[in-house]
Amino acid sequence: SPSNDRYGVELASVAIEAYQVMPSRKNLYEQAAQEADVLLKKDPNSFDGHRLRGDVLVIDRKYDDALSELRKANAVHSNDPNVVLAMAQILFEQNHDREGEQLVQQFLTVRKDFPPIYDLLERHYVRIQRSAEAVSLLQSEIAALPKNARPRLQLAGLYRSSGRYREMTQELTRIVNDRSDFPDGPAQVGDFHADFRKWDD
Repeated sequence: SPSNDRYGVELASVAIEAYQVMPSRKNLYEQAAQEADVLLKKDPNSFDGHRLRGDVLVIDRKYDDALSELRKANAVHSNDPNVVLAMAQILFEQNHDREGEQLVQQFLTVRKDFPPIYDLLERHYVRIQRSAEAVSLLQSEIAALPKNARPRLQLAGLYRSSGRYREMTQELTRIVNDRSDFPDGPAQVGDFHADFRKWDD
């Protein structure tokens, strides 16, 4: 189906993911770069063309150029989760913290069901020692994704690191006791304790 760009886009996306695991496979990099060129030659405003070119430029560590391409993709199709995630990663990497935070917060007013964007902002808050905002963010994620145990475990970890053991225990107990929403809750909480070498727990 040579006239259908969808398959080429999907192949290029997979090639980028595979190249990050196997950077010696230059053909994977070239697959994505070539597909971006093909798409942008057909349509200079191609969302996938700009997105793929941005991803390739990130691999090349040309972050300013990558951000420019990703902004173009976002202008064509705003609030695509993977584009916003890539843009925010670059902004935080380049210490454009305010712009990165604004981008993520604006995205979260539209999409509340994409855990990687919460994870990115939470790591950022922890790194710059804004733990109260990290806690508030995780509480918002829990409210948005009430059947996902992961943000609850992350919140318990934050409570533990700040010595708030009572709140940590409350979060872990909720996971263990709610077998309807968290059927694997005991195992997940067991793994949580094992990470901190609390073998008896």
